[in-house]
Amino acid sequence: TRPKNATQHPGHILTGGENRIKRRTKAQKAADNRREEEEKEASQAAIQETHKRIAAFQKQMQTDQAAACADAPKPSRPRPCPVKK
Repeated sequence: TRPKNATQHPGHILTGGENRIKRRTKAQKAADNRREEEEKEASQAAIQETHKRIAAFQKQMQTDQAAACADAPKPSRPRPCPVKK
């Protein structure tokens, strides 16, 4: 390599030449945590609502199937046919 590259750092291009990393304050961290918690709760609520809807559909299907089975005609028994020899 060249002697000039011994003191260069490629990451400085991305950070604007500063050696510091931008950090969040306690208030920013708390706000981010609250926002993430609210998003998580909203997601869980949506999942619970979906589970309730699926349970309602399953219950409706079960009652429909039970009604269909109760009204179904009784199958006739097969009778042997006489075979002529």
